[in-house]
Amino acid sequence: MYATNLYLINEFKLGSVSEETKIEKKVIKKARRSSLNFRKKIDNDKNESKKNEGNVEIVSKLGDNDSIYYDTSYVRIIKYSGFSISHEFSYDLSARKFYDEKIDTTADPFYLDKNFYFDSSSTSDKVYQKIIGNKISLHYNKTKNLNLGVSLYSERVNYIYSKPIYDTTATGNDTILKGDVDKDVGSTSMSGYFKGKYRKFGFQAYGEYFIDGYKSENSKVELQLIYFLNENSDVGFYGNYKNINPDYFYKQYSSNHFSWTNDFFRMEENWDFGLNYRNSRYRTEIKIKYGQSSNHLFFNESAIIDQYRDQIHIISGEITNSFKLGVINSYSKFVYQKSSNDSILSIPNYSFYQSLFYEKLFHFASTGGQLLMQFGLDYRYTSGYFANSYMPLSGLFYNQYDYKMQDYHRFDLFINFSINRANLFLRYDYLNSALNENFYYNAPFYPSPQPVFKFGVAWLFYN
Repeated sequence: MYATNLYLINEFKLGSVSEETKIEKKVIKKARRSSLNFRKKIDNDKNESKKNEGNVEIVSKLGDNDSIYYDTSYVRIIKYSGFSISHEFSYDLSARKFYDEKIDTTADPFYLDKNFYFDSSSTSDKVYQKIIGNKISLHYNKTKNLNLGVSLYSERVNYIYSKPIYDTTATGNDTILKGDVDKDVGSTSMSGYFKGKYRKFGFQAYGEYFIDGYKSENSKVELQLIYFLNENSDVGFYGNYKNINPDYFYKQYSSNHFSWTNDFFRMEENWDFGLNYRNSRYRTEIKIKYGQSSNHLFFNESAIIDQYRDQIHIISGEITNSFKLGVINSYSKFVYQKSSNDSILSIPNYSFYQSLFYEKLFHFASTGGQLLMQFGLDYRYTSGYFANSYMPLSGLFYNQYDYKMQDYHRFDLFINFSINRANLFLRYDYLNSALNENFYYNAPFYPSPQPVFKFGVAWLFYN
């Protein structure tokens, strides 16, 4: 499986740009000191730092060999208020290929209960989906208290897959051949958003409706209302509604082992609403949510797409907290969720994430540079449940109730470095599996990766 993505955005703003503001910061470069005076220098620097704490510019006493230079930078502040026009272009190509050059049903029992539509000796399936989208938007901004806009979106989706073709021209008997389906569908939608703030209330809304094409009558509405209790805390209400047509591949699909036509599927309807409380002083957020799904689409125990015509109810609660004690930092997240119908939609009831790390910012007086370092441990937990199984022939997950996943535990060790716009990370994932030699499963009969060391560099380039 692979994917190729491209996203471009252009926006023309009728705003104003303020004059460039010149900022000069006086930097004193200390002369080299002997090792006998090193401790005295540290004490003097600490005293000077305490005296000037909170000042923009710190002036230290000069020695005979000290030197002064000016670190000059420019800040460009854009004060924008008014209309703007934007255009967004997106290109997404997704492809999946499955090959099995030699199928032997006697040696491999996996294929014993599988269908063969093209070839019973080998499989070579390819599926492509290409989406090209264009979106034109008109925005209006009035400081931070009022933002709104409308958009027109158009997309073309191309689906390519295989299908059986019956040929009777050669022998007079039905002969099944492999052919390709190349299907193009298009859709157009109108959308709008509104964000604002009035006294202690903040609100935002977003809506989208497809006016024609394959996704005709698809709709989406998102609402949020916030009441600011004080400068540190707020309570909010949010609600979402979505009514969508089943994806084309859910209605029409075929390969060497799967084939279905589902013209009778109904539109899937989902809505949810919830309350949340947030306190920035104590770095805590609490969420309570209730959701309902009608005409839920799922893959049954035969890995075939199916639809549940009744309703499924889901309740969930979430608590997030972070705190800092000196150089020790902690971030915790606990989630509880419950489905009213585990036989159709099975989800873990409990999940927990904990990150505990040491963080320190190092200053280099000789160069004026800074290094941010983080070193710590991540822990993840998921309670046992009947997780979906994986079907390699289609690359999709489907319902199963023969194997219940055990409680899942995972420990990851990490260290991060950040210098200006450069970031370096080193990780050792699945530390607990290396210590106790107990390997866990991400899906039934699909074990999680073995303990592995990872490293990487991210460097942002911009003016």
